[in-house]
Amino acid sequence: MIQIVNIMASADLKQKINLKEIAKVCKNYEYEYRPKGYQKFHCILFRIETKITVLFFGTGKIICSGAKTEDQLRRVLRELIKKLKQRGMDISYPDIKIQNIVA
Repeated sequence: MIQIVNIMASADLKQKINLKEIAKVCKNYEYEYRPKGYQKFHCILFRIETKITVLFFGTGKIICSGAKTEDQLRRVLRELIKKLKQRGMDISYPDIKIQNIVA
C-alpha cells in the first residue's frame, strides 16, 4: 500500500497582488510577511491546519505543500481564496496544478 506523505501544487491568479494588503486582511491566520530584500524571497506565507504551507507571491503565483490528499489541498486553497474574497480582495479561484507527490 502506497502512503502519500506530501503533495506540492502551484496555481496562478493571473494578476498581480498586493502582499501588504493580504497581510492586512488575514490577521486571524498564522502568516509571515517577507518584504522585498528578505534573505530568501518576497512572499506571504500561510501555515494552515496541521502542516500545510501556502505561499502567495506578488506576481499572483501560489505554491502549496504539505497536504496528504488532493482533496485536502484543493479545500485549503478554496477556503483561503474565499476568505480573501470575503475581505474585499478582487481575486478569482485559480486552476491548481499538482507538481509533485511524495509517497
